[in-house]
Parts: sequence; C-alpha cells; structure tokens
Amino acid sequence: MDFHRGVVRAYDETTHTAAVLLVGSLSRALLNLPVSQQIPPDHMTGATECAVALFADGSDGLVVSTFGGAPTPGLILDAYGPVLTLDDIMRGWHDDFEGDSLDARYSTTVAGGATVNYPGTAGGAHGGDVRISTAAIAGSEACLYLGTQADTYRTLATATGWVMICKLRLSSIAGNFNACFGVRDNANNNIILGGLSQASLSSNNWAILTRSAGGAVAGTTSTIPADTNYHVLSLLATPGQIDLYVDAAHVCTRTTNVPAGVLTPYIVAYVNVATARDLYVDWWLVIPR
Repeated sequence: MDFHRGVVRAYDETTHTAAVLLVGSLSRALLNLPVSQQIPPDHMTGATECAVALFADGSDGLVVSTFGGAPTPGLILDAYGPVLTLDDIMRGWHDDFEGDSLDARYSTTVAGGATVNYPGTAGGAHGGDVRISTAAIAGSEACLYLGTQADTYRTLATATGWVMICKLRLSSIAGNFNACFGVRDNANNNIILGGLSQASLSSNNWAILTRSAGGAVAGTTSTIPADTNYHVLSLLATPGQIDLYVDAAHVCTRTTNVPAGVLTPYIVAYVNVATARDLYVDWWLVIPR
C-alpha cells in the first residue's frame, strides 16, 4: 500500500465516495474512490487536500484523511445524520423527560380539547415520554414550546443555522394528523417543521413543512412512509435550506419558502378532522449554531 497526496474534485454524500486528483509524479484522477468512515461529509468540500492510500495493484484506494485547514474541535458524532461536535452538544438544549414535571422554561398552548401530558408513558428508552394529544375535534391542536411564542430560550435562525433532533412515536398515521417538531415565529406566521404532515400535505410519508412571511403552507415529502414505531428524526437548518434525516438516513431537502428570521423551538400535534391522536416524545435535542 502506497500513500499519495491528492485534491478533492467532487464528493457524493450518498455513497461517501470522491473524485480525487492525485498530485505529483502519479498525477491522475481517481473516480468513485471510497472515503474513510472517520471523515465527515463537511470535510470533503471541493479543493480540499487529502491523503490517499493506493492498494497494491494501484487501481483502487481509499481517502484516509484530509488536511490543510483548522481541525474540528472535539468529538465528531454523526449517529443521527447531521455531523455534531461535542461542543455543539454541550451548548445545546437536551431533555430526556425524566423528571416529575416539565421544565419551567417550557410553555404550552392547546385548542379544541387537546392536551400536553407529562409523563405520557413509561415506554421510552429512558424516563418517560411527554404525550402531546389531540381530541376528536376538527382543529384540535397542542403545542409544546421551548420558551414562549414570543421569547425563545435561545435565538434560532436559519441564516446562522441550527440542528434539532427528536426521538418520537405516533399513535397512528391515519386521520389527517400533523405530528411535527421544529421552529415557529407566531408574530410573522413563519414555521419550519419535520415529521408527519397529513393534514397539510396529504401524505403518509415523513416530510418537511414550511411557511414564510405568512404565505401558504408548503412542503417537501420524502419517499419514506411514517409508521407507529419509535424513530429519531433530525432537522438540519443552513442558510436557505432544510434537511430531514430519519434514523440517520437523509430523506429529503427543502430550499424554497424557508424563513430566515428568529424562531422558537416547538413540538406540535394537530388534526383537521375529528380524530384523537397522540404524539409521544422520548427525548429532544436543540442546538443553535
């Protein structure tokens, strides 16, 4: 095995492979070159310098490291999709809903007989679940806010980026049910949500739902159907773009109708027909960037 210096020319996040131009005496391009699992996708941008290990026959190899920039601080975690550092996690909000009551920094709003119950069930991996429930009344809605509708615990803005991860379970995927988590700005009628959005998008698949400047609600649906098992969903917000991951797999991206202002983290259950439904949340992680 020989080691050579290279430059990244292209990267495919789906297959975690790269096109690399070797420099020096072996100057040539290698296509579809596997990238070490220890290298996160955001290190494989164009023109990044890298080290390539070529196997004995010289026809194939592996990108084993990148260099030429400042190191990423701390532990790298990508078990839930977005790449996080230990610093990200330590300054974020995380709640396993283990206590006897909701943290005082939460607030709730309910309409049409909906409720926010705590703890909802002992079925979570640790502690209890918070159960956010609609009643059998069209328009029934319950929201759990981290902060209040007008005051966030911490500024979240798409212009600067944020990550939100939630382990959840649905009581049903029928009945025009919206069961989502994300951010909301009530003053300007803006939302960014990930989850099941039957009531708004008429789809049983996991989806991203947005509304900007009080305009129409719109969304992007994935090809992955929702179900009633526990899943870990992640929303990654970057300027002008929202990405949704389900159990660490990237399932869809939305780049239109994405609000950029300051928004409040929240979780919502809503029905637009007379069906009682439950959204169980085992834990929730909110990370400003």
